[in-house]
Amino acid sequence: MNRVVFVWLTCLAAVTSGFSQRTHGIDTLLVESDSATRFALNDLFTVVIANHPVARQASLLSESARQELRLAKGSFDPKVQMQYLVKQNEGVEYYRMLNGGVKIPTRIAIDPTIGVEQNRGAYLNPERYIGSPTDYTQLYAGVSMPVGRGLFIDERRATLNQAALMKDLNEAEQIKIVNKLLLQAAKEYWTWFYATANYQLIRKNRQIALDIMSRIKTSYTYGEVALVDTVQASITVQQRSVELLEAKVNLDNARLSISTYLWDSAGYPLELRESIIPVYEPEDAAWLDPARVSELRDNAMNNHPEIRKISIKIKQLEIDRKLAAEFLKPELNLSYYFLNKPFDYSGLNNDRWGDNYKFGVDFAMPIFLRKERSKLALTKLKITNSTYERSDAQRSIRVEIDQAYNRLITLRQIITSQQQMVDSYNRIVNAELMNLNEGESDLFKINVQLEKLLQSQSKLLKQLAELEKEKVYFLWASGVTNLEL
Repeated sequence: MNRVVFVWLTCLAAVTSGFSQRTHGIDTLLVESDSATRFALNDLFTVVIANHPVARQASLLSESARQELRLAKGSFDPKVQMQYLVKQNEGVEYYRMLNGGVKIPTRIAIDPTIGVEQNRGAYLNPERYIGSPTDYTQLYAGVSMPVGRGLFIDERRATLNQAALMKDLNEAEQIKIVNKLLLQAAKEYWTWFYATANYQLIRKNRQIALDIMSRIKTSYTYGEVALVDTVQASITVQQRSVELLEAKVNLDNARLSISTYLWDSAGYPLELRESIIPVYEPEDAAWLDPARVSELRDNAMNNHPEIRKISIKIKQLEIDRKLAAEFLKPELNLSYYFLNKPFDYSGLNNDRWGDNYKFGVDFAMPIFLRKERSKLALTKLKITNSTYERSDAQRSIRVEIDQAYNRLITLRQIITSQQQMVDSYNRIVNAELMNLNEGESDLFKINVQLEKLLQSQSKLLKQLAELEKEKVYFLWASGVTNLEL
């Protein structure tokens, strides 16, 4: 019997050395050899953000917004325009007209224009007549501006303001897409962590079962144990072998799942080698301080990607509202063009500012304004609707953050209890070994307790993985950019 006790003491030492009571021995389970390469969660995030097709696709949103802004700014580009008309009939030149100039749109509703006009011909419209002493040429310069509708905002400026907001909108959408991708990757990472650690735990216990079976058979040969003990040892080995196969397929599938997030800089998918292992770092609960959690919650009310998108949408609707309100005003456009006539090549003739000019007034206004008033009312309704949507989203996000925080706190308590359970099973196994030494126990009882110890250790590993998943989910619910605290 002393030989059997020695076997079980050796077995117990192997179990407890591979997985300590306070989880700081998890790294021992994860590292298979000196050639193993550690791959932390932050390493995964770095690869995903840099190379994953979805992350690259999301990065295009910034460039898209930049081009939208550039497109809107194009409405204010100076424009060179020219018109040349000639009519010749039966040897008679009816007219020859040239009009060219530059128009410079501005963001203050004033459009300066400068140009040169040259008109001649036998049947020229008198309005276009300039006179031969100036070579039928005159210089003109002037401005046009609205003093009614369009004075404070018009379609061009509204489009420009919308495009500027689109940059922030696309940035928020990019954060939302990347955060969702990182959340999915992190869940797969911690599933891989559990599969790796659990596989190593079961493999060590299977090896222990093989050693026990070998020594039990030797003890049976010497008549120190009964035949039923060898059967019991064989059953344990078979059970551990089945569990190891199940754990292996789970590990292989987890490794394949995490590989779907790995791409190189050239856009080719990568495979996760077996020599690469996950990294588990003991929990630092400082970031779960209630004050810090409250700060994250308050920050999420304004900076969460979903809230930012709705807020920007409201700002865009405000621009639409201002534009719709502008259409309630009458169209009243003024234009003034100075004509340098006669044409003076040495410069503008200052004595002619009040004599030679073109002045215009354009006025228009719908009588009932039904279209304009309806559009303004609809825009206000959209703003109110989006405001309600934002309030609802803020409430939902706050609840989601609080729920995630509650699950974190509860999981930590569960893990503490589970660790105590692992410690208790260790003590029970030790007690059974002492009883065995006194002849008051048997191999069957110890096997049962070892089975419970293994189950409790495996469950603790799973709970640790769930805790890490919940941490990442908490950051995602808080809208933290790239899930970095």
